[in-house]
Order: sequence, then structure tokens, then C-alpha cells
Amino acid sequence: EKHVRVIVRYKWAMGLSVGGMSVLMTQLHKLEGWIKKPGMVKHPSHYLPEVDQMTFRRKKVAEKSKSVTGNGYVLEDIINRADEIDARFGVMVRLAIAFGLRRCELLQIKPHVDDKVLYLDIRKGVAKNGRHRAIPIESDIQRNCLNYAKTIVRINEHLGWLDNPKQDGTLLKRNENRYNDYMQQIGLTKKVSGITG
Repeated sequence: EKHVRVIVRYKWAMGLSVGGMSVLMTQLHKLEGWIKKPGMVKHPSHYLPEVDQMTFRRKKVAEKSKSVTGNGYVLEDIINRADEIDARFGVMVRLAIAFGLRRCELLQIKPHVDDKVLYLDIRKGVAKNGRHRAIPIESDIQRNCLNYAKTIVRINEHLGWLDNPKQDGTLLKRNENRYNDYMQQIGLTKKVSGITG
């Protein structure tokens, strides 16, 4: 426990955020499980009694919308601007809106393969933290967006761009950079508009 105390106090002194502290505590709890010492890791306030305990409470509900419509933008305008930049990017924006897909998921899904009729299959290794997830297809908008995506890509082809030789790095990294650049061009960044992809 002495070591945990030193780590927590050191990280806090170095300016670790509340969110970062939460991640650190999760990692330390995993460690205590591995070394079979349950109860070794306490709440951060145990190690930092001088800090108000309420500081470590994380809000589970967003105070401000990060969505397109919640920030006064018109979906059709956003989609049209995305289409003007790039057809695949326009599909990505549609699928992000219809299914709530994350950037990595958008770049790696294979519309023909991952469409399981009743749900969109986000394969293991593609979704956040590498976990599999299935998103039910419950509306005509979702179905139409997915069908449109299939007209843009070939069978067994992922939605991300096939290559961007102007940049270094892996294909996924190049795709992420291109996606970020296009999002910036249409003004959909947290910094510019308060909206996340």
C-alpha cells in the first residue's frame, strides 16, 4: 500500500486530471487482483486527504450536448458538406449519425460483411477496447445509410480510404488523419463547434 500511496500522490502532484486518476485507480485495482491482495488499493481521497473528496467524483451525464443538432447545426447541411469533400467521408458522417459509430469503427467496418440484416456487427478488434458490439438496425434511416454505404465500397472492402500515400504511418493512421482533417474542414471538432465526430 505504501507504493500505491507514493504513485497516487506523485501522479496528482504532476497534474494528473480527475479522469486520469480514475484510469490510474482502475489499473491499480487490476494489479491488486493479479497479485491477490484485495482491498490494497483505496479511494484516491485516502491517499490525498488534503484534497476535497468531491473533486474525485466524475460526472456521468454530459452537461452540454456534443451532437450536431444539439448545437444548432442542420444535419442535411453537414452531410452535404461532407459529400462535397469526399463520397466515403459523406458515408462515414451518415453512419456516425445513424449508428453512433466512432472514428475507428467507421474506418474499419465492412458494410457488406458487417450488415447482419437485423443488426450492424462491429467486429472484435474494431470497436472500442477491442470488444465486439452489435447495434440493432431499428429504423429506415439506419437501413438506408447502410445500403448507401454498400454502393460506395466493394464487397469485403472496409469503409476507410484504401490509401493516402502523401502521409507516413500505417494505413489506419493515415485514414485517421484524413478523417480528422475532413472533420475540421466541415467544422465538426470539439474545439471549433463543441461537436465530436
